[in-house]
Amino acid sequence: MKMKPINVRNPVDNFVDELNIFTEYQLDSCFGDGECMQVCPVVDQNLTIAELNECTHADNPLTDAVRKFTLDCFQCGECTSVCPGGVQRDILMLRLKHKLLQQQGEASHLTSYYKAKGISGLDPQNPAKKSLKKEITIRGFNLYAGTKLGTLRKHVDKTEFKQCDTLIYFGCYIFSHTGAQFKTIELADKLGIDYEVLGGLKSCCGWPQLMGGRIEEAEYLHRYVADVIEKIQPKEVITGCMECFASLKRMLQIRRNNWKALTTSQWMLNHADQLGLSKNDELITFHDSCHCTRKLGLGDPARELIGKMYHLKEMEETRDEALCCGYYNFKGNPELNRNLRLEKMDMAKRTGAPTMAVECITCQESFESVGQEKGVVVTDLVDLVHKNVFSKDSSQ
Repeated sequence: MKMKPINVRNPVDNFVDELNIFTEYQLDSCFGDGECMQVCPVVDQNLTIAELNECTHADNPLTDAVRKFTLDCFQCGECTSVCPGGVQRDILMLRLKHKLLQQQGEASHLTSYYKAKGISGLDPQNPAKKSLKKEITIRGFNLYAGTKLGTLRKHVDKTEFKQCDTLIYFGCYIFSHTGAQFKTIELADKLGIDYEVLGGLKSCCGWPQLMGGRIEEAEYLHRYVADVIEKIQPKEVITGCMECFASLKRMLQIRRNNWKALTTSQWMLNHADQLGLSKNDELITFHDSCHCTRKLGLGDPARELIGKMYHLKEMEETRDEALCCGYYNFKGNPELNRNLRLEKMDMAKRTGAPTMAVECITCQESFESVGQEKGVVVTDLVDLVHKNVFSKDSSQ
């Protein structure tokens, strides 16, 4: 079942209001059979669908069990894919996350996570309110982290942009330790294309805020990034983070622009002939990003790209059934997340492939450490394409 991105109807100025209307309508469609609860990788099986629905309605308070579930939920979307009534439970969970913030305040691990993300202020329900404290935190981080960025440093939270056909959107992951950002730029240079770069803490896509219940702040950031993109007037916007990709799709819904959002997998596949990719006999397996494959139905481009370089061996749970990396409960339940990731690595090992490829930077960062424990190399498709292209250059 292909899932549409959040807010599938015409966007309105106040997404919270729209979400509330949508939620009440969706709850009326729930059969109450609990299939969503049976496939959920995080829910306590003592929590019933009746209790969850009751807490989701209007201003009803959250029980302790629903509060815990709301914090643990990382928006994998498995619940929505199995619902016989077509209820988009993952979107209903956003309503619960927002209610939790309003009724009981924000958990400390979430507040810590959002400390420096985004251009908006420290009050999640009043994002336009600026904060000197946050501005100092962001500038301090940019100065420290920017020393490791080389030529990319000039792009961090800049305000002047040139107009061009291609925008490479890194957002927060311009600071990623994986190096995917540098390799993306080197591939763009190899192709000889004219491009602009957008990245930094202030240009966060807003999806992490959405996943944590900071809906007002997420909308503020969506519009901020959309404003910057309109200045550049690109034909395509490329990103290697699937949450950024989901945000870009939402920005297109809000603004009705004519640029196209592309994952780096799609972009590299489009230029595969120009890059001169070659195939070897190495075996590899692949992890599906929830936002890309299950929610947006885009599991094929990455597989086609892999097929040009490696022999793909699928895990027993793949595509819509793939186990999530667990990033978006923001380390609120470390034991749960670790167990899920270890289970994923066991699946990867059973394929016999030494490497698990991902197409999302958050998935890579989530799986890396447990991959090392289990002897599975976790790497991004950008890295694999980069090696394929530049290893040939160095051998010539």
